[in-house]
Order: sequence, then structure tokens, then C-alpha cells
Amino acid sequence: MGGAANRPIAPMLATLGAPPLGADERWAAEFKWDGCRIVASTCGDAPVLWSRSGSSVGQSYPEVVEALDSAVGSRQAILDGELVVLDTEGRPSFGLLQARMNVTKPTTALRRRVAVTFYAFDLLSLGGVDLTAAPYLDRRAALADLDLAGPRLKVPPHWVGIDSESMLDVARQHSLEGVVFKKVASIYLPGTRSKSWIKTVLRRRASALILGWVASGAQRNVVGSLILGVYDDAGELVPIGQVGTGLSAVMRRRLRDLLAPLARTTSPLAASSPYVADPWIRWTEAEVVVDVDFREFTGGGLRHPSFKGIREDVPPRDVRRSSLQ
Repeated sequence: MGGAANRPIAPMLATLGAPPLGADERWAAEFKWDGCRIVASTCGDAPVLWSRSGSSVGQSYPEVVEALDSAVGSRQAILDGELVVLDTEGRPSFGLLQARMNVTKPTTALRRRVAVTFYAFDLLSLGGVDLTAAPYLDRRAALADLDLAGPRLKVPPHWVGIDSESMLDVARQHSLEGVVFKKVASIYLPGTRSKSWIKTVLRRRASALILGWVASGAQRNVVGSLILGVYDDAGELVPIGQVGTGLSAVMRRRLRDLLAPLARTTSPLAASSPYVADPWIRWTEAEVVVDVDFREFTGGGLRHPSFKGIREDVPPRDVRRSSLQ
């Protein structure tokens, strides 16, 4: 990898699962932040923020770019982390972050009202030296030495050998999404979902594709609920249910306008799907990714799903059924 900054780098991903038992010195723990995954590079003329989909999104978060330029300077670093917005009670809010996503020229007023902070939790390269083959704890030590600090940059803490249930209790008390457990000896594998990183979430969240929508009662032009789907292991679209909870009036209008040019006359699902024959569904191309919270995935659908927001940083083909298991 070296110091290359002219191409996007796919982040390493954690596997959903149960935490390590007890206090295991082979594992480190970090809180899971509810935001937008970013790989940041300061190896070129100016810092670049790469989204998980490979898009350059720095224009949407100029305060983060400025903070990285000031803090890292000419040291040339590639960092992995999360863009986070805190609510008035200091809790990460993906809903608030939505107000900044895809706003390419945020006003001073918007930047002040919805302040974005980059939480850097890994270091992939420093001074042109590739660190991805170094153990997690060594990368963390090098990240600490960078001394990133300020209102728009943070290095969240990590703990080694801490009791996993205690970590989850703290996350629960502070309304955090969960905890990520990482093997202290794990190397960094770009673009790989590894069992060396395990994420344990308190209320599960996953990305899904909008396959269609159903109108809200007699209001035929208002989105009432969304038909959701994912790609299975064979690369075929399969339905996972529908969601209407969590949709505000503003979001219902935004979704209607977003989905209008994607309308299609037939279902994108296989003919055997129970949804195909429903005459009330307005089908769309499977190109819009959204996040939903849910209690569990039964295999046939999501239980108690709640809409959380649109994810324009996640490629549609990456939305897989395996992420729900």
C-alpha cells in the first residue's frame, strides 16, 4: 500500500457475532460508533476522504479535511475511522449525520448546527510505510503517537482484556450501537470481512435495498412503507420484508422523489416470491440502499424493523443476506 493516495481503499470489516467470553487478553475492545465509515488519506496535495463505496466525499466535510491537514500535515498517513455526529446528549446520531451526507457545499450555518467529527481507530500507512501487516496493537500505538486531537478529530479509546459483558453494559448505558472486539495480533485486511474482528450489536442494524414501495392508504403519492431486499449467496435478490416505522413526513417525500426515476413495471424478484403478485407495490430498480434497525432476522424476514436512513456510501451489490445472519 505504501503512501498511495490516488485510489480508494476498501476498509476491513468486522463479522457479526457473540463477543469473546470474559476478559480475554487476546482481544481488544472498542465501542461501535453509529456513523459513516471513512478511509482518510493525507498522502497527496490535500487530505482525501474515501467512502466505503470508493467515492471521494471530502467536499461534504470540509471541517474534517481542514482538521486532518492541520493535525497530520506532511507526515503522510492513511487512517481508517468513522464520521460521527453527536446529539445534544453526546450520543452518536446517524439521523443527524444524514443532514450532511451528499451536501457538497455545506454552509457555515449547517456546519455549525451539524458538526461532524472523524473518529480514527486504525492506521494503515505512515510516512509511506505500509502498516497493514503490523499487529493491531502496534498500529494503535502508532496512531496514538500521531497525537490527533481537536473538536473535529478524535482517537476513541480501546481496552485490552476487558470483560466483554461489562463493555456491552457500558455501551447500553450510553445508548451506543454496540462493541467491536479485535484480536490484538490481527493484521489489517482491506476489503475483507474478517473473523479477527467481531461486532456485537445491542439492537442489530443492517443495510437493505429498496425494491419497491406501498402508498400510505388513500394518499397514493405518499410512501407508506418500503419493500426491502438483499442479495443471497447466489447473487439473486430476495425479499426480507417491509418497513414503515421510522419514516418522517420529510423522508417519505424524499424517498418518493428519489424512487420516481427508478420505477419499473415488473418486480426485480424471482417469480416465486410472495410479493410479486401484490398489485399495490410500486416496483423500483434495486439501487437505493437504506439502513434499518431490527430485533432479529428469522430467515424469512426482519422482526420489528425501523428505518434509520439512506446509505449512499454502500454499493448496492454489497448488500448481502449474510450480513443479517
